[in-house]
Amino acid sequence: MDLTRARAVGRVLVLNGPNLNLLGTREPALYGSDTLADVEKLCRDTAAANGLEAECRQSNHEGGLGRVSKVPPARRRLALPRALGFARAGETPLLAALSGSPRYSQYRGDPPPCDRTHQTPPSPPSGRTALLSKHALVDAIHEARTEFAGIVINPGAYSHTSVAIRDALAAVDRPVVEVHLTNIHRREEFRHHSYVSGVADVVICGAGTDGYVFALTRLARLTGGGAR
Repeated sequence: MDLTRARAVGRVLVLNGPNLNLLGTREPALYGSDTLADVEKLCRDTAAANGLEAECRQSNHEGGLGRVSKVPPARRRLALPRALGFARAGETPLLAALSGSPRYSQYRGDPPPCDRTHQTPPSPPSGRTALLSKHALVDAIHEARTEFAGIVINPGAYSHTSVAIRDALAAVDRPVVEVHLTNIHRREEFRHHSYVSGVADVVICGAGTDGYVFALTRLARLTGGGAR
């Protein structure tokens, strides 16, 4: 067993998609009265009973934001005068009119040399960017490639729309169990098709929150974590 698989043994990822944070208050006649916290506790308890450790995450986001490179401050200071074309004083009427202003006196003559040894490196992602990346569904699925032995996922409405989530799951060499609280095949026609079902090892729908119990029990067998 390689290192990445050794790290993943015993740990499973439970992902809940958009609007599932509203469980307990969102259409309880359809989705039940259990909250997301109740579901996550049920998942952790079921996993533990089957010799697994479940990490539960919920996200309303399909994918995270990438890193945004920022221009170092030294370069930003030179960008304005060069863009306006007054690299040398007296070349334009605008610069001549402004030449007496202390605010623009630093731009008379050649711009000051840029000391590259003191430039600030590009900033890392902002807190919001990092947070979105960490907690988005596609990013979590990518993480499962090295950190988890299997995935239980309720993609919510993304089941019917997200090729990105489908492709991310297809790229992960881990067992995948898809869960839906309701029977999607007895609901609106647009809910009948799930992109995720095409790459899932097991699909469970219509069992309410018990679906998570069935999913984790089966995942324990698929990952070798439970009794066969």
